[in-house]
Amino acid sequence: MLTPAAAQQHIRIAALVTLVSGILALVPALFLVLVAAGFATAGAIDAGDGAIPGMFVGGILGLVAIGFAVTAIPSIVAGFGLMARKPWARVLTIILGVINLFFFPIGTIIGAYQLWVLAVNQETRTAYESGTPRPGSYASSH
Repeated sequence: MLTPAAAQQHIRIAALVTLVSGILALVPALFLVLVAAGFATAGAIDAGDGAIPGMFVGGILGLVAIGFAVTAIPSIVAGFGLMARKPWARVLTIILGVINLFFFPIGTIIGAYQLWVLAVNQETRTAYESGTPRPGSYASSH
């Protein structure tokens, strides 16, 4: 059984983990954008029997970068929403938690924790729904 303060702390940790995982997921997206720009400006790539246009390779890498960004942005938004105790952020993070379960091993750990804090544990659910973040949190200072 968790105390109300411990429940609030778990919510804050879940918010920070969600936010940081989203920010870290943007790193490969930014890297791929740089690599894609390099390929797009390099011209043709000699592949032995024929040249592959650099613009084609750059475009493919650009699409992959967009895919990484599209998956990272909801985590960043959900992290800030959790800190502010927005009702939609809890639902979004539960959805992200289920998706994270499939990314073994780190995503599985993050997803299991997100689901435990926001969906399974009654004390943390009650603390979240009360809408009162603990003093010193992002939501109380903004």
